[in-house]
Amino acid sequence: FGLGEQWLQNFPVRFWDVYGETGIPVRVTVSEMGPMLLARLMNLNDTQEGLLNLVFKVADDRGWHILDLKDLRSMLKHVSDHASEYRTQYGNVSAASIGAIQRQLLTLENEGAEKFFGEPSLNLQDWMQTDNGKGIINILNSEKLMRSPRMY
Repeated sequence: FGLGEQWLQNFPVRFWDVYGETGIPVRVTVSEMGPMLLARLMNLNDTQEGLLNLVFKVADDRGWHILDLKDLRSMLKHVSDHASEYRTQYGNVSAASIGAIQRQLLTLENEGAEKFFGEPSLNLQDWMQTDNGKGIINILNSEKLMRSPRMY
């Protein structure tokens, strides 16, 4: 092809890992994920998803950011403790739905989700960079991630 040895170039590579064990940790805040994706991740029913939307709305209205699963637990407790106040403004706050969401959080935590949710949050620009004019190849190590079906 007339290229000689030019095609045998190396490119910079970055390794990423949700768990932060074999590469750069991949993080996202709970607020950035949003209630719809989080509800799907936790396999919530419509009523539970509605309550999760209520929790996010309360946090947004107060300027509170839900960074990690501990923050989400705190918000669930806050909404539960102030259910009578929020009922008139946002709708019914079901103790059963709060309990169901908390149980799903336990399941996520057992799969290592606490390592995925938090800061610093992934910026997609981090995956579209160059080094000395060469595009950086990004590789996500998903070996352990694949053993956690919900997180995967």
